[in-house]
Amino acid sequence: GIKSFELLENEFFKSKRSITNDLDNCLLVDQRRIFEPESRENEDALLLYTSGTSGPAKGVKITFANLKSSIETMIHAWKWTSDDKILSTLPLNHFSGLVYCLLTQYYVGAQVHLLPKFDAKSVWAKLLDESNTINAFIGVPTIFVNLVSYYKANRREFGNEQLLKDTLRKKLRLIGTGSAALNVKTYQEWYDITNYKIVERYGMTE
Repeated sequence: GIKSFELLENEFFKSKRSITNDLDNCLLVDQRRIFEPESRENEDALLLYTSGTSGPAKGVKITFANLKSSIETMIHAWKWTSDDKILSTLPLNHFSGLVYCLLTQYYVGAQVHLLPKFDAKSVWAKLLDESNTINAFIGVPTIFVNLVSYYKANRREFGNEQLLKDTLRKKLRLIGTGSAALNVKTYQEWYDITNYKIVERYGMTE
């Protein structure tokens, strides 16, 4: 069964009641009920605004059926389980950050490590820190461009190149991107640095 869900490091949650307790002992016993009310599948669950990738920003109604389908597709395709621990720096006002990097994990009882904002140095530190148990990271193309740029500009602080690759290979089972196409140059540069192939998905709010 679903046991616990952790939100870590986001300043907003530091002032809120901890929700890392066993969910079987609180009102949120079964998260799946949020997405599976039989008579509400076609009701609106969220109103999200697009980022303007495909035109002027606009409000998009997301139904419960949309959420359930997207979450179950992600679970099937990327094999999310309660053992996963994802690092996320994506904003929660877009589909990718909210659904693919938060609600999907909530659904299966995984952990989410939220950073207050994207910072290349902090992300690299988290990914390479063997004292934490993060095993997944999802970004967008701009994030990977910045991670590559930071690495190039600060290569000395990363030390042995092979050790970096070995550490990531040992820790992470999944590195993904979406919402826009990742250019081939960045994909190849990331692979050269980490020996890790980035998995791509779609996921624009539209």
